[in-house]
Amino acid sequence: MRMYSFDELSKMDEGDLSRIYASLTNRLRRRRKGDPREGIEVELCYIYRELEVRRSRKIAHLNYTAAKHNRQSA
Repeated sequence: MRMYSFDELSKMDEGDLSRIYASLTNRLRRRRKGDPREGIEVELCYIYRELEVRRSRKIAHLNYTAAKHNRQSA
């Protein structure tokens, strides 16, 4: 299994991150009993965190631009 560094994750396209997350989620579900899962779970957490950070930034940016637009309109 490929492990990604923080730098790689931060530079990755959001679509690629989502695809990798879905792939790892499926891999975790399909694993056989006794197969190690810790590596997959850790990698999922890092990718999920990066996706959440990006979503939070998007929301903050939308709120900022809406507030800025409202101030200019007033």
